[in-house]
Amino acid sequence: SRIAPGLDHVPQAQPFSGDIVVLCDYASPVMRGLSAISRRHAVLGGFCLCCAPGLSRGADERNSLETTQIARGIHIRRGVDEIASAQNQDAIANIGFIVGRDSVAVLDSGGSLNDGERLRRSIRNLTELPIRYVLMSHVHPDHIFGAGAFLRDKPAFVAHAKLPHALAQRGEYYRERLEEVLGRGNVGPIVQPTMLVSDRTQIELGGRSLELRAHPVAHTSNDLSVVDSQTGTLFASDLLFVGRAPSLDGCLKGWLRELSMLGSVQAKQAVPGH
Repeated sequence: SRIAPGLDHVPQAQPFSGDIVVLCDYASPVMRGLSAISRRHAVLGGFCLCCAPGLSRGADERNSLETTQIARGIHIRRGVDEIASAQNQDAIANIGFIVGRDSVAVLDSGGSLNDGERLRRSIRNLTELPIRYVLMSHVHPDHIFGAGAFLRDKPAFVAHAKLPHALAQRGEYYRERLEEVLGRGNVGPIVQPTMLVSDRTQIELGGRSLELRAHPVAHTSNDLSVVDSQTGTLFASDLLFVGRAPSLDGCLKGWLRELSMLGSVQAKQAVPGH
């Protein structure tokens, strides 16, 4: 097994059997039970941006994000391990993008308009390919309020079929509460998804396909995960936390079932939401 460059400070657990690697070494038997993403090796978040050889830097570091290339064409920004604040602009989730031959997909847009704008600049520092998809993994603010930065690109905003209902229930409340923290005008708009996933589907970026799965009620009622078929990378978003206590507002039993299911996904590496 291996840990990708820049991720080597993530604690490694003991092998489950042979080449199966435990994803994380929490004391929790639930997390031990997750056991493996594949029979080869697992890569988790906790990226050390200061030393990662795959680091991508924009021309203006103040206005773009630092991302780690964890696999060919996959660039991830590690969110800070903090609660949302005016200082961090709610940049607390692991977000990023995938570059295909013909287009780009955004893997969660960030926690504020500023976070999304900086992510977009990072993409544009790397490629001029069209941004065709912006994935919205679930309703929580730290993953969706950067979406407004991508409206000019006219992408498909892709989400679980139950996200519109969750946004109708909580979106404005989340926006108002976050505005109290970040300041007026800094949160960004509530962007509605334009492509809904109710079970499983694929999107194409040119030379690589992303397999999308809409999960039953688990961490939330609207969790969407992604697997990049070219590199075998699983984007679990907040179905998976590493080094932080999970935040659940869905169903604990459902979350445990989906964690077990993730253990059977044929992926080489995984990126958690935090």
